[in-house]
Amino acid sequence: MSGSISDRVPDGAQIILYRDDRATYLHVYRPGGRFECHHGLLDLPAELHWGDVLRTRKGVDMAVLRPTHALTLNRIKRRTTVVYNREAGRIALELGVRSGGRYGEVGSGSGAMTTLLASLVGDGGRVYSREREPEHLEQARKNIARAGLSGRVDFELRDVASEGFGVTGLDGVFVDVPAPWDLVPAAHAALSGGAPWVSLSPTVDQIVRTDQALFRAGFVRRRMIELFEREWKLFPGRMRPADRMVGHTAFLLVASKVNDATFAAQERPR
Repeated sequence: MSGSISDRVPDGAQIILYRDDRATYLHVYRPGGRFECHHGLLDLPAELHWGDVLRTRKGVDMAVLRPTHALTLNRIKRRTTVVYNREAGRIALELGVRSGGRYGEVGSGSGAMTTLLASLVGDGGRVYSREREPEHLEQARKNIARAGLSGRVDFELRDVASEGFGVTGLDGVFVDVPAPWDLVPAAHAALSGGAPWVSLSPTVDQIVRTDQALFRAGFVRRRMIELFEREWKLFPGRMRPADRMVGHTAFLLVASKVNDATFAAQERPR
């Protein structure tokens, strides 16, 4: 056991237990607690430091890593498909997420994107997450609580298409629902002038309908984005691309609100 006091893992912190890419686990640390997987039972010590290597009762070593967003977002407990890391990062960039900002989300899902947004807005910011399905909302609440971010998120069971966001002056809106075009009027009303809309949709048909709704509502700089990512195998002397990769997952549709819809009508197609 080694490490300074500042490297000590606090009680209740989320940790990554790492053996390899096929055995990477998100866990909440409790002094004297236990973790179990197919590599055996792991007894957690009363004092733990980031970077420590622990051994299971089957003799398998596992490292204790800090829980970066890339490692944790796809490992939270979920009822729905979560946003892939490659899209999550781009969504945060397109929204311009900053400390102290106020952002809306429709489609809380399992809370993966909510977790990223909440971690970026800081204690002075707020994420207003809206969901129509009670079981999804409850799972998202639990995941946010597990991440220690409950104080930054306002969850509400709400049909935004018919009831609106319930807040105004938002710095950005992220939408991940089957029919995002139905939410465009509510988003326009909730957003500050010049603020961004970002939606995630798996099919071109959804993008077309949403883009038409954004155009009519007075959104400009409308862009459709598809992202691909390929990992490489780090074998000394024979580095090469991985045998498999995740192909298409979804398209992003990005736009910005203007207060005068006639200006949007003047924008040339991209």
